[in-house]
Amino acid sequence: MRTGRNIVELAANPPRFDVASVKEVEWRQGAGASRTEPGRIDYRQIFIKTLVLKAYGLAGYQVVWPAWVEHTQSATYDISATFPPGTTTEQLHLMLQELLADRFKLSFHRETRDTKVYALQISDGGLKIHKAANPPADDDSSFSSGVFEDRLWHVTRSLPGAPATVPSGLRISTFTEVFNDRSLFDRILVDRTGLEGFYDIDLKLPPGDKTIFPERGAVPDIPELLSGMEKQLGLKAEKKTLPIEIMVIDHLEETPTPD
Repeated sequence: MRTGRNIVELAANPPRFDVASVKEVEWRQGAGASRTEPGRIDYRQIFIKTLVLKAYGLAGYQVVWPAWVEHTQSATYDISATFPPGTTTEQLHLMLQELLADRFKLSFHRETRDTKVYALQISDGGLKIHKAANPPADDDSSFSSGVFEDRLWHVTRSLPGAPATVPSGLRISTFTEVFNDRSLFDRILVDRTGLEGFYDIDLKLPPGDKTIFPERGAVPDIPELLSGMEKQLGLKAEKKTLPIEIMVIDHLEETPTPD
């Protein structure tokens, strides 16, 4: 059984954006933004990694990147595109895939590799989190992690005390990406819970010694993280070796073809 999201090949005749503008821009702190509205997307200073992961719905550990991507931290792009009313999320992802193939000449192949992981499962004591009553409309909704006023390290998308009209909730797969993106564990964390949809999650732990972002404080040590997830969320992580489907990028151009 393959773990992680499946890598879908681009269809022979994929849907296309009506109009798309792609421009390489200089990275400026605080200038990045992303907006999706009916019939239009606007990405400001989007990283190429973010664009590929968004288009294919993959986690970062499922992609082997070209050397220039790994060594270039500031290659960012402004992308604006329009599409027909009624376009589904799946169709929008296919449009992004087509844009990557057309403007960045993306090509790749798939491999399945045995990988050491922490497999996240529902603990023997049962699940302790609940489905969000008012989930967000899409997966781009923000979540936060860091040290707040009470000096606890958080991963949260529950917004305690917020009005019921404010969307809340986090997919379990997105929750695992918090840890993988910041390399908090000694192996990747993969979702094997089988849980679908959005859940209210608020993991609070005392900070340890590992500092990822100085402004957000130190994160707990691995045993503290694993214990906290099981005690507070009802999710346990077990060490396993599992087959992971990987996208190996064969070609990806840094400079997109002009508009």
